[in-house]
Amino acid sequence: MRVLVTGAAGCVGRAVVARLLRGGHAVRAQWRGRPPASLGLGALAAIGGDAAATALEWVRADLARGDLRPLPDGCDAVVHLAALVHRHEVRDDSAYRRQNHEVTVQLHDASIAAGVPRGRFAFASTTAVYGRDFGLHADERTPVRPVTPYGRWKLEAE
Repeated sequence: MRVLVTGAAGCVGRAVVARLLRGGHAVRAQWRGRPPASLGLGALAAIGGDAAATALEWVRADLARGDLRPLPDGCDAVVHLAALVHRHEVRDDSAYRRQNHEVTVQLHDASIAAGVPRGRFAFASTTAVYGRDFGLHADERTPVRPVTPYGRWKLEAE
């Protein structure tokens, strides 16, 4: 299976990419910032042996500024981890809306158009939808009360 992983250079993204490679899957890994080698990610290709070296495709893309339609082409599943996380210096609500809601909707639509089967689009949300992200024991019945633009727009994307 070929899996698109957005936010692949992040902490969770690196773990997901490594696990997929170990499981024998091909990975198209999207990243936005520094080159993957500078993050020590070159070693990921070795995790799954020789086959993983050809199974890992890095794609540099700013999801908030580019055409998302080509990203899921040829993929069987999508793991969408990329997000603008809550940062005190980012005060522009529209930046969170664009990155955490609009990009998610556009990537989902592009995935369907590319033939990714329904049910194979995984989206990582956040505990910030509950209004706090510490000491929280939550399940699907826990009321949502986001207090930050980050939490509000991640909830909207759900």
